[in-house]
Amino acid sequence: MKLAQPELSLKIQGQQRHSVTFKLIHIETRAGQPAYLGAVKITPFSQAIRVGFPGTQGGFIWNRPSSVLVKKGDGSEQVLKIPDMTRQIQIALLGFGVLGGILLSLLVRTAKRR
Repeated sequence: MKLAQPELSLKIQGQQRHSVTFKLIHIETRAGQPAYLGAVKITPFSQAIRVGFPGTQGGFIWNRPSSVLVKKGDGSEQVLKIPDMTRQIQIALLGFGVLGGILLSLLVRTAKRR
């Protein structure tokens, strides 16, 4: 997923201008240290999602395991995806919250009509 990268222009000492490209969201996947189990090589992969804010040095970083690459001795490879249960639970909680808000709104409207 590619997002537009806004350019920030800075005025420093009068008329001088410097342009800085700033990524709001940066997604990076990295391979971890491989582990060997006999003739099988297992390599974990993690994903880091960084969200930064213009004009600040801080932001949010979310690290999570994403997959495991399994290479067998015969040369075959298999990628095993790791489901992100935390994100699934967060989305479910958000959905329940929205649904609860809609139901509460309908109850209030019904009570006002009576």
